[in-house]
Amino acid sequence: MPLTLVWRNFEFSKKFLGSYADDVLEVLQEAQEELEDEFKIIVE
Repeated sequence: MPLTLVWRNFEFSKKFLGSYADDVLEVLQEAQEELEDEFKIIVE
């Protein structure tokens, strides 16, 4: 069963987490590429 992760208010998260938010997003995007139809991230 595919998993979809919705990261709401990314800019708000980035304000508090700084570059760590970008690092986490990069890891999640890499996972999305590797897992193809099994994992999807949506950033809002």
